[in-house]
Amino acid sequence: MNQRTIFPLFLLLAACGGGDRNESGYTSCGSQTCQPGQYCAEAIIGICSTGCTSDANCQDGHVCQNISDVIGTGTCSEDQTPVVDPPPPPKPSGDPLAECQAACDGFQVCGLAVAEVAECRHDCTGLTETQQTVVGNCRTMSCGDQQRCLGVDCFSDDDCSGGEQCLGMSCL
Repeated sequence: MNQRTIFPLFLLLAACGGGDRNESGYTSCGSQTCQPGQYCAEAIIGICSTGCTSDANCQDGHVCQNISDVIGTGTCSEDQTPVVDPPPPPKPSGDPLAECQAACDGFQVCGLAVAEVAECRHDCTGLTETQQTVVGNCRTMSCGDQQRCLGVDCFSDDDCSGGEQCLGMSCL
C-alpha cells in the first residue's frame, strides 16, 4: 500500500468513527450502532434492544449481570468487584543466597523462561553475598523495574519492540 492509498483509507476510517466506540460499550449491529446498555437483537436488519449479552455491551466501569438462562440477556450494572491490594512482598529472610534464588523464581512471572530461572538460581551460588543481596532486592519490584535493577533489557521477546528478539537478556 503506498502513501496515496493509506491517506484516503485513514480519512475513511476517521469519518466512520475510527472504531474507538467498541471500547466503551458501543457495538455494531448491521448498519446501526447500539449504544452502551444495548445489544444487537437482529444484525440483519439492525435492531438494538435494551440489555446486554456480554460486558462488551456495557460502558466502561460496568458489567453485564443477571443474564437470563432463558433469553440470554442481562442488564449493565456498575462493576462492584472489590479492588484487592496485591499481597505485600515477602520479607527478606536474611540469607542472601536464598533471597537471590527467590528473586530468580519471581523473574519467571515477568517472562523469564523456566530454563533461565534454573540457570539464574544456579548462578546465585557463584555470586558474592553483596551481589546476591543486589539481585534479591530486585525481587520486590515490578517487572520493568526488575529488568532495570538487574541491568538487562528483557526477559522475553514481549519486552522488545520493533520485531526484536530477547537474546541473552538483550533486545536484538
